[in-house]
Amino acid sequence: TKVIARGSDWRAVLTGLGYQLERRRHRGYLARYGGRPIVVVHPVREASDFARLDADGRPPEGLLLNDCEADGADFGILAAGGRLRLFRSDPQIGSAASQYLDMDAASLQIDDLPFLALLSPEFLADGEFDRLQSEARSFGGALRRRLDDTIRQTVLPILGRSLGRRANAQGVDLASETSREELERAVGDHVIPHGCDHVFLQLVLV
Repeated sequence: TKVIARGSDWRAVLTGLGYQLERRRHRGYLARYGGRPIVVVHPVREASDFARLDADGRPPEGLLLNDCEADGADFGILAAGGRLRLFRSDPQIGSAASQYLDMDAASLQIDDLPFLALLSPEFLADGEFDRLQSEARSFGGALRRRLDDTIRQTVLPILGRSLGRRANAQGVDLASETSREELERAVGDHVIPHGCDHVFLQLVLV
C-alpha cells in the first residue's frame, strides 16, 4: 500500500495493489492477478448509486454478482471515486448481496492506509480474506459463549436473589400467579436475555 496515495480513486487503489485492469465487454472492469480473474468492478458516479436500481429495476449488487459468476471471479466491487464496496460472490455463510466490506480510500488517514491491503491479491486471490473471516466467526462464537456463561453464572443469580429479597421485604408473594405473570411479561419484553428466562424465574422463586 506504500504506492497508494491518500485520496486515491478506486482505479489507483487496485492497480497500486498489483491488479491488472481490463474493460469488460458489457459493463465494468475485470481485475486480474497472475492472469486469474479475481474481482469484477462496476464503477458508478457516486456512492449513493450503490443502492439505486437500474432502469429495469435491478439492484447494482445483483448485476455485479451475476458478472462475477460469468467471469469466474470470487469478488466484486462497486466503486465510486475512492469508495469501494467489496462483495464475496459465494460467501461461506449467508447471502452474497447482504454482506459487504466498505472502504473509502479518499477519507482514510495516512496511518490507516494499510487497511487497503484487505483488497490486495494476498487476501482476495490467495485465500487470506476467507481465513480472516473464519477467525472472526470463531472469535465471535467464543465471545458469545463467554457472555452467556457470565450472564447465567454471575449476573442472573445476583439479580434473581436481589429481586427476591426486595419482593419479600415488600410483602410480595412471588409464588402467586399474578407475580409469576409479571415476571414472565418482563421476560417477554426482553428485560431478561433470551434463553435465560427459565433460569431467572427459578432463581427468583427459590
